[in-house]
Amino acid sequence: MRNLQAEMARYGISVVDIAKLLGCTEKTIRSKLAETTDFTYPEARLIHVKLFSTLQMEYLFASDKDKVA
Repeated sequence: MRNLQAEMARYGISVVDIAKLLGCTEKTIRSKLAETTDFTYPEARLIHVKLFSTLQMEYLFASDKDKVA
């Protein structure tokens, strides 16, 4: 989730902001950003629409696990 984390930094959006948006804990968001657990589609869609609507959803939520060395 490097792209999402980079855009969060660029836009000044914190883990707390996303946790509040989704109604969950900071720990949950940190786990999702670390790809220990996944964002659900409704969660990803809400983050995209409310915070990053000018960016491609596929870009934001690209998995670091999918990248080939």
